[in-house]
Amino acid sequence: MVLQFSQTTYTAYKRFRLIQPNAIQEGKNEEINIPIYNDMGEAIGKSMDLSTLKFDVRIVQGSTLPVNRWAYLEELKQLLQLGVVDDIAVLAETDIKNKENIVKRKSLYAQLSGQVEQLNEAIKDKEGTIETLERQLVQAGIKQKVMQADVEINKKKEEVKSQMGKEFIETEGKQKLLRNVMSNNVESQKQQAGNMLQSVKNSLESKTGSS
Repeated sequence: MVLQFSQTTYTAYKRFRLIQPNAIQEGKNEEINIPIYNDMGEAIGKSMDLSTLKFDVRIVQGSTLPVNRWAYLEELKQLLQLGVVDDIAVLAETDIKNKENIVKRKSLYAQLSGQVEQLNEAIKDKEGTIETLERQLVQAGIKQKVMQADVEINKKKEEVKSQMGKEFIETEGKQKLLRNVMSNNVESQKQQAGNMLQSVKNSLESKTGSS
């Protein structure tokens, strides 16, 4: 009856302010019977013509009773604690003002929280990468020191071998010289002994001839 009455009564241009059109929005403006003009400025029709619009009317029994609303809100709170619904569903059924702004802030907070979590994950990944690089640097430094030690050891080995080779050559030369000296001494002693033996023989022969 109200719908039929409104379509018959409101034939001129009207602007309505709807209070809480849904559970989140506080209010919004709606216009009906908006005139449509041609290039000559003449009204040739209407936009959102209420008399021609068709609506579905839904009647919810007891939806505005305070006891049912608070009981439903209490039930939502319990469901929120169980994790069945989220806080936005509970907020939609309350009488708090500026619900739309609260939802926007919560959405922004959720986005920022997600970004912070992503940044934390990225920082953890970078920290892990840095630790891996540090370990690799330490291992590379150890390998480099081991290689340097190997080079030094090989260098010392070559130096020792070279020194031993020189000493061996010098020792061999000294031994050869010593053998030559000893050989010459032996020959000299042999010659001296031969000379002494010859002189003794000569002495004996001279004594024998004189007797």
